[in-house]
Amino acid sequence: DEHHTIEDTAIALGEALLKALGDKRGIERYGFLLPMDDSLCQIALDFGGRPWLVWDAEFKRERIGDVPTEMFFHFFKSLSDAARINLNIKAEGTNEHHKIEGIFKALAHS
Repeated sequence: DEHHTIEDTAIALGEALLKALGDKRGIERYGFLLPMDDSLCQIALDFGGRPWLVWDAEFKRERIGDVPTEMFFHFFKSLSDAARINLNIKAEGTNEHHKIEGIFKALAHS
């Protein structure tokens, strides 16, 4: 089902990040802002080993494509827990697709 597929994907990515970072030497605490047309997405993260998610992104639609918007929070919470990262996400704008695309791209750049 979509819930477990999304959750398990986030957990696998988080575990891969945690393993790839090893002892975290040379890693800097970093964040990124990404404008995408009408939206602005901000990511701040800390690889300090303490998982936490701050989520400040609202979606008015129930789905974007085939994905229920309620699963976006769950994806990033599962990722944060598995990777043991503190993750602060903020997105604002009017186009729902641009907001979630901006969040993923800002995270990738961070």
